Amino acid sequence: MIVVGDASVLIALERIELWFVLPLLYGEVHLPDAVWREVFLVEALPGRVAPAWLVRHEPREVASIASDSGRLDPGEAEAIQLALDLHAELLLIDESAGRRVARRLLIPHTGVLGVLAAAKHRGLIPAVAPQFQKLRGTGFWISDDLVARVLKDLGEAP
Repeated sequence: MIVVGDASVLIALERIELWFVLPLLYGEVHLPDAVWREVFLVEALPGRVAPAWLVRHEPREVASIASDSGRLDPGEAEAIQLALDLHAELLLIDESAGRRVARRLLIPHTGVLGVLAAAKHRGLIPAVAPQFQKLRGTGFWISDDLVARVLKDLGEAP
């Protein structure tokens, strides 16, 4: 399965110490250079050595999504372009503008909540609700309605 990642999903999972689910769910995760820089040089893990299951791709022109580039940050634009270039089966992205573009371009996508749900279904984590609380504790915004819907779908609603 070819999976491309944007920074937000990687950063969120790293903050709640669940990075280990990504290679177990997807094998390799492909990252465009802008995402790589954001994760390993700026945002989450400056100075940390990247695991072998993350595959870095040099930047390319993002011409096919140029009309959306004003609304997307460079990492999102490059991730969407890389997903198109690799004919990815899944794009990991959370930001609403990026998700709208992925939907318009018919790129299958999910965010950190979808990754957590998949991890629960595969038995990698016992429950998602505690992970939502951890995410919120890191400053990750999740709407109450979305949390309730996901927990209901997973059979974790009170």
